[in-house]
Amino acid sequence: MIQGAAAEFFKVWALLVRARTATAATDARIVLCLHDELLVHAPDDAVETVRAAIDDALVEAAARWSPAAGSGVRFVADTSIIRRWADAK
Repeated sequence: MIQGAAAEFFKVWALLVRARTATAATDARIVLCLHDELLVHAPDDAVETVRAAIDDALVEAAARWSPAAGSGVRFVADTSIIRRWADAK
């Protein structure tokens, strides 16, 4: 049950990231979804905008997935900007 709920939460997050970043202004694309990780390609001049959109999408997904105020559940993302795949961890 927990794994299924986590998978559903991740899908909402990925959907929101795609909706918020796949615009003409950022031209970002999700290129990999693996368990609880997203890898997003973005042009150099849009990386900070995309990073903020990814983190904001997590907050929005959490609010949609668990709307009870004061539930005490925190969702944290470690969003990194890398220049090449070899640097992804």
